[in-house]
Amino acid sequence: MLLSALVQLESSPVRLRSARVAILIGSADIKDVMTALRETKTEEVVLNAISGFEKGRARLSMKPLLAIAGVAALVVSANLIPKSVSTQAAVVKKQPLERIASVCGIDLSEGQEVLGATKRLKRVTIQETEFVVASSQRLGGLLQLKLKRTCDGKYFRVDAWSDDAQVLIAKVY
Repeated sequence: MLLSALVQLESSPVRLRSARVAILIGSADIKDVMTALRETKTEEVVLNAISGFEKGRARLSMKPLLAIAGVAALVVSANLIPKSVSTQAAVVKKQPLERIASVCGIDLSEGQEVLGATKRLKRVTIQETEFVVASSQRLGGLLQLKLKRTCDGKYFRVDAWSDDAQVLIAKVY
């Protein structure tokens, strides 16, 4: 299209090494080139397979109108289709609140035995209450534990003595 607009200005196409095409313009003023290029934007051009680009009236395309009509039909049909609503409620098992309250009501005291591995993020049991070990430090036989009670999320700091057979709480902070 650009080449056909610049034919009057003695232009010729040249293939570059980068496989692109450039247009060489003969001795012409830059203002003439700019006006010729501006005219191509305002004129209707039709591609003829035999003769190339020709000035003429391009047909009004119906594609935008069809696209708008299709989108409108989709919106209307989406609003008219009934939406299915699930009336089935999720089943939640109720846990006995008395047992949870009684287990969470027990406090730690000295002399209680810790059952389970005392490594970090492991679960231990103290008097039927489950705890998660948040942190664990060992200094010989002394264990410094930070425990999180699973039923209410309360944290406890505990010093405990450990031997090969058992771990006993020595102090609760």
